[in-house]
Amino acid sequence: MRLALGIAILFILFLLSQNLLRRRNIRRLNQQLREILENFGTNELLRTSLPDAAMNRFSEQVNLLIQRYKQEQQRMQKNNDALRQEVTNLSHDLRTPLTSIKGFTELLQRDLSSAERQEYTELVLQKVISLNEMIEQFYDLAKIESADIQLHYQEISLPQLLAEAVMPFQQDFEKRGLTITLEETNLNQKLLVDPLYTKRIITNILQNCLRYSRSFVKISGTLTESGQFSLTFQNDTDFPVPDSQKIFQRSYSADTSRSQGQTGLGLYIARQLMELQGGKIAADYQQEMFRIILTFAKN
Repeated sequence: MRLALGIAILFILFLLSQNLLRRRNIRRLNQQLREILENFGTNELLRTSLPDAAMNRFSEQVNLLIQRYKQEQQRMQKNNDALRQEVTNLSHDLRTPLTSIKGFTELLQRDLSSAERQEYTELVLQKVISLNEMIEQFYDLAKIESADIQLHYQEISLPQLLAEAVMPFQQDFEKRGLTITLEETNLNQKLLVDPLYTKRIITNILQNCLRYSRSFVKISGTLTESGQFSLTFQNDTDFPVPDSQKIFQRSYSADTSRSQGQTGLGLYIARQLMELQGGKIAADYQQEMFRIILTFAKN
């Protein structure tokens, strides 16, 4: 009887000691959590080496939550920084053509010859077109970032779509002395795509070609071994491209592009729109020849 009572007492004392130990460990974890919350910018986590396996598992889960929260916080901070930079860039990009439009409009109010008036009117029109292109790019970007794009697939004739995309640039290519050719072999394709956004992809690429080509732009098509169709835009250029894949990054823009009042978003938007349709976009640069290749998803 006494032995049983002694064992019971020892068991009760053991439970009490375990309870006290657990309470002390909980207080220690609470203190660590307070310190982490007060210094949340650091990489501090809960430090545990307890004999209680359940408490250790609980601490590991809390640490996992802390790490994920900090990663999300860093991601949000990075997005906020990028947003602030884009607002700054937007202000700069819009100010440039607006300032030019204002200046040429003031000149038009003066007593000018008909030739001068025609020249300034054309310059204003060019700046208005440039401004409209920028606004369209920011509109596309806003829809992409908000996942607000609805794709409407149709079977389209590629030659017709190319003709519609190239036609508005014909005069600009002629002014710059650039020749643009379409190799008809393999171009007579029917593609299941969103016509509006596919035309936007081609338009953005043509704008890039117009800006950086030296003498020509060639558009050609090929069928891959897997049965996919690829559309290639090739041009010669005096601008070296050390890392051709960077041109599709949202944050990347060459200094020459920025100085010409460009947003640097055109090819980023083209990549996003291409990938949304299940296709791919790539680029390469070799011996002053630059290529952008669109690979469409199988119909």
